[in-house]
Amino acid sequence: MDLLVVGAGVTDHMAFRQISDEDGPECVKSSTSMFVGLIGGDRVAIGCHGFNMPAMAAFMGSVDFRDRTSSVRTAVTICQLSELAPPVH
Repeated sequence: MDLLVVGAGVTDHMAFRQISDEDGPECVKSSTSMFVGLIGGDRVAIGCHGFNMPAMAAFMGSVDFRDRTSSVRTAVTICQLSELAPPVH
């Protein structure tokens, strides 16, 4: 599964990035590859390939994760990506 997570209300991008980098070893357990990037304003995108939803849900649902990230973000939207057929001309 591939997944895109958009975090809104990121108050400090550098602090968010540091937390993301620190989470790297844990994230390896739930995806084959991952990227994090600023997408404008107060939003960040996290793209995951080979995603394991139960493993990441357990990690992101932990009290530790909530406590470490609550100061740098306000909302999270999770979108599952699926392949789209090209438009027919």
